[in-house]
Amino acid sequence: MNSFRLTLLLSLLLSLLSCGAVSFAEDRVYLQHAAESRTPEVYVGTINDYTGETLSMTTLSGRQIEIPAAKVASVESDWSAEMRKAQALAAEKKFAEAEIAFQEAYRAESRGWVKRMLIAETARCRRNIGRNDAAGDAFLALVASDPYTPYLDAMPLAWKTGEPDVNLHRSATAWLGQSDSPYAQLMGASFLLSAAERNQAIATLERLQSSAPAELALLAEMQLWRTEPPSQDADKLVARRKQIERLPPAAQSGPRLLLGDALARANQPEQAAIEYLRIPILDNVDRPLAAEALLRAGKQLEQLGRPAQAKRLYREIIKDYPAAGAIGREASARMEKAGGAAP
Repeated sequence: MNSFRLTLLLSLLLSLLSCGAVSFAEDRVYLQHAAESRTPEVYVGTINDYTGETLSMTTLSGRQIEIPAAKVASVESDWSAEMRKAQALAAEKKFAEAEIAFQEAYRAESRGWVKRMLIAETARCRRNIGRNDAAGDAFLALVASDPYTPYLDAMPLAWKTGEPDVNLHRSATAWLGQSDSPYAQLMGASFLLSAAERNQAIATLERLQSSAPAELALLAEMQLWRTEPPSQDADKLVARRKQIERLPPAAQSGPRLLLGDALARANQPEQAAIEYLRIPILDNVDRPLAAEALLRAGKQLEQLGRPAQAKRLYREIIKDYPAAGAIGREASARMEKAGGAAP
C-alpha cells in the first residue's frame, strides 16, 4: 500500500472516530472524593478485575494500574441490555422480577468482576422480598469467588429481635456449622440470636470478634450489642458511633438501628430519631430495614410531642414500602390513632 493511500485511510479513521461513527466501550473508575478536591478522580480504560482488595485496569494509554478497593467510589461500564433491564426493575422496587433479570444478566455476562456484581444484586433483591435464606446462599457464592468482596452490604444479617422462619432457621443452622467460612458463621449466628441456639450463636460471635477479618470482627461485635442490657453510658454511645463509622458506608445501616435503640433507651428521643432517619436517607438498598427505621423514628417523634411529623413518616411507610407487612400495618394503626392522614 502506497503512502498516499495509507495517509488517506488514517485520515478517514480519525475522522470517523471524531464523529462518533466508531466507538469503543470504556470503563470508568471513580475514586473516593478527596477532601481537598472539588471533583472526584477518574480513571478511564478497561477493568481487568475488581475484588475487595484491588481493582486492576488497563488505561487508555495502555498502562497497567492497580487501585486499592477502599479508594474506589463507583464504577461505570458498558452494561448489557439484560443488566440495564434488571437495574431498572430494582429501581422501580420490583425486586422479584429484578432477581430473575439479574440472573439472566449473569448468564449472559462473561466478565468475572461484573458477574460478582450481579450476584450481589441478586442477594439484595432476595433480601428485599424477605428471602434471607436464599440471599445468604447467594452471598456465600459471591465470597467463594472473592473472599474480600467489596459488596459487604449484600450480606443478610439480623438487626432486630425476631425468630427466623423454618427455612431461614434451617439455613442459619447450616451456616453456623461452616467452620471454614467466617461469613457463613456470622450470618448464622446473627439469625440464631433470637432462636433456641442463642448460646451457641453468642459463643460464635465472641470468637469471630477476636479471630475474623477486621470488618467481619467489627460486625460480630455489633451483633453482640443485641445481647447487652440497656445502658445510658454516654461515652459508650459516642464510642459506638465512631465504631460504626469504621465500616463501609453501605454496611452501616444495621448498626445504626442498634445505636438508635440505645439512644431511645437512654431517653434521648431526638438523637434516636436522627439516627434512625439516617438509614432510609443513606441506604436505599435494604428496604425492610429502612421501613423499620422510619417506624421507630416516628415513635420517637410521638414521644417528643410532634405527631404531625410522626404521621408523615408513617405515611411514607404506607406509600413507599407496600411490602413492609407488619411494619406497614403498625404504621397504619398509628396513623389512625394519631388522627388519620398526614398533612
